[in-house]
Amino acid sequence: MLDAVNNSFKHVELHQKRYPDLIEKYGELNFHSLKANDGKIFFEAPSYSFDYCRVVMRPIAVIFQCGLQTTNDVDDFINGRICGSNGYGHFSYDYEPHDAIDRMIDACNPECMDCGEYGDDCDCPNFIYGDNQGDFNGNIDPIFDIEDVMSQISGTREWSK
Repeated sequence: MLDAVNNSFKHVELHQKRYPDLIEKYGELNFHSLKANDGKIFFEAPSYSFDYCRVVMRPIAVIFQCGLQTTNDVDDFINGRICGSNGYGHFSYDYEPHDAIDRMIDACNPECMDCGEYGDDCDCPNFIYGDNQGDFNGNIDPIFDIEDVMSQISGTREWSK
């Protein structure tokens, strides 16, 4: 999809004979597919609608700040293992008691990894990706343990018995 979008912008529109498979799958793509709305740039096509800057441009911009040197670095970036502010489930905690309140706040109010908004401000349900509608994709700490965090906040483990 990203190749189709980027090629359509580079060439003003997709060349009918050169990209028949892309056109069949995604429809007529051209620079008119980008539309400004409420301070954001959206990609709009019959079967696709999403925040272009967030989905396409943000990862491209960040890649220049990550100091990628090898193909393993690129793989780590793509899979969120480095440059964590753009990776899934990356948290910089020491997982010590002094982090417990921050961990609870993040668990109760996660940022959407796809649009960067919180809770009701997430506009991903308005996005369409072919046959799928977007939804809130919270950046949840994969090792968050409510009982452990609560016991560290309260200072006692008795509450969990």
